[in-house]
Parts: sequence; structure tokens; C-alpha cells
Amino acid sequence: MHDMAVVMVPESFTEREPILDYIERVVAPHKIFFPADQKRVCECLNQSERPLEDCEWCDGTGKTQRNPEGKFDYWLLGGRFHGVLRHRVSDPDHSVGNFFDELRRFLASSHGGSFSYDEHDSIAENVVSFHEVHPAVVVFVYIDPQGRCIDVPRGITVRELLQDHRGYQAAAIDVHGYCPGDQRPLVQPG
Repeated sequence: MHDMAVVMVPESFTEREPILDYIERVVAPHKIFFPADQKRVCECLNQSERPLEDCEWCDGTGKTQRNPEGKFDYWLLGGRFHGVLRHRVSDPDHSVGNFFDELRRFLASSHGGSFSYDEHDSIAENVVSFHEVHPAVVVFVYIDPQGRCIDVPRGITVRELLQDHRGYQAAAIDVHGYCPGDQRPLVQPG
């Protein structure tokens, strides 16, 4: 499942690479898989002195890339939600459901990989200020300036978020594996 999340990015970031690097830095703690060179002690060792042979996270090694606090396996700037922050709707033909792309991204992320800069969508369409965001766009998940992943069950407009976080701009990211439950509206009714 895919969901749109918003990352609060400092307004001082204006160039593509620094914006994407910033997003990766604040999103990384919320990814399901750590990079391969950052394996951690598996939680199965909390239950036993030795790794459990049938542990699905570490396969009995005691080391894992799985993040027990992770919420999604990968993110892309824009993705299925390309342009939503500015225009209230996304382009249905843009970045939608190519099974092989999805599989490649999942496999890369399960090994702790990230994407190259050119795989992300445009900064101009997906990173907006208070004055550029469409007033009806609603988000249910966002990453605040302190790097916390916040669920907003009733939703909040992106404009309200930007009003609460002056000095920041909103970046729309497509997160895979997060969507809890039914599809939710991206815009306020009416």
C-alpha cells in the first residue's frame, strides 16, 4: 500500500540534492530496513541468550537489518502523489503501479538501499511553501522538524501544518507499506 506523507523541510533548502539528502536523513529512522552495513542486534535475543534458529528477522544469526520501529520500506519524492500539494490532484498516469518498478524498489530497500537523485520527481511540483500549497490538501502522516513520524487520524491540511511550522516548506513523499486500513481522501470534502 502507498500513502502520502509530508516531510517538513527547512525553507533554507532550495536545491534538489540537499532537499533529498535532508528528507533521507529524517525518513531513515522510520524505514523498515537499516542499510546492510548497519545491522543491529535482533530482538529475538531479548527472549533467549542465543539467537532463535527460526527467527524470521535474523535467520538465527542474531543480527538483522529489520527496524522494529520501522513504518515503511521506501519513499520517493512525489511518486503516486506527484503534484498533489500544488494542484490538489495527481496525474493518474504518473508513477502508478508498475509492478517491476515496485519490486525493484522493494528489493533495494530491503537491503537498506536508497534511490538515486534522478529517480525522484521534481522539487518544483512536490516541495511547496505556505503560499504555494493548495488549501484543501489533507495529510494523515507527516514527519515534523524534530524527525518524529506523526499520525493524524482525522487528518490536517498541509496549509495548517505549514502555519504551525513557520520557516519550513512541505515535501510530498510517496511511502510504501505504511497505509493503515482503508484509503483516505487527499482533499477535504466539499
